Amino acid sequence: MPADRCSGCRRGALVVSVPHAGTAVPAAIRRQLAPSATAATGRRDLYAAELAETAVPHGQVLMAPWARLVVDLNRSGTVTDVDLTTVPEHENERLVRLYDDRGQALWRSTLGRPPLTRAELETRLQRYYVPYHGALVEALAAAGRPCMLVDLHTMAEPVLDLVIGDCRGRAAGVDFCEGRLVPFFLAAGLRVAYAGPRATDRQGRPVPAAAVRQSGGFITGRYGDPAQGVYAVQFEFSRHSCQRDLARLQRVLTAFWAFAADSLRVASPRPGAVAGAGEDG
Repeated sequence: MPADRCSGCRRGALVVSVPHAGTAVPAAIRRQLAPSATAATGRRDLYAAELAETAVPHGQVLMAPWARLVVDLNRSGTVTDVDLTTVPEHENERLVRLYDDRGQALWRSTLGRPPLTRAELETRLQRYYVPYHGALVEALAAAGRPCMLVDLHTMAEPVLDLVIGDCRGRAAGVDFCEGRLVPFFLAAGLRVAYAGPRATDRQGRPVPAAAVRQSGGFITGRYGDPAQGVYAVQFEFSRHSCQRDLARLQRVLTAFWAFAADSLRVASPRPGAVAGAGEDG
């Protein structure tokens, strides 16, 4: 199995990344799992692949086949002290999770020693992380400028259908997200939220807490550069909404990809433009 899978051959201005939909666990890594951890291999962004496939006719879609517990592709690709400690409070910052949702250890280990060494983590980065991000860099280079990167995920949030994040206005810009993307999804009947650099939206309403929590991860922040014509956003779709009416969300996304192409035509970067310029922090 390749380290990454690229669906769709069309070279357009759209790139869709799906880092958390895979379930494959290499045999050598599976043998390192604690006996009680087998259920964790299936932990993934349910419905993300089905949503992303609607973009195949419109651009390049990259889906990681590997399970998230192999290595988290939406984290910085650098091994730090956080990755070598066993403190549960750092769980969401690690390249590789150490505990399942019940707080049980995921990996076999010797008492008093970290379950994963620096050498093991570096090996996983080279085998699984680097190829995916390399493919992502190639896809963005082939997309031309301006282009749009959508890092697509699903979330447990039941109150909203979709959260749009761009690292609080840095990876795509407030005008692009709040002025173009949010109105499209609202018009389609979705419950959508966006967390820009301010605590309120343009109507003065407080930004929902779920939007702040899902305001953009590593991939969005790493590759988004609106001043250079790369508009990166994170889409977090509610799994509750997907379970209730996946077909409806697929229809909305199918229409969105065409809309996004039109948005990019009017979003060409101005020399010296800065994302979110003029917005309060």
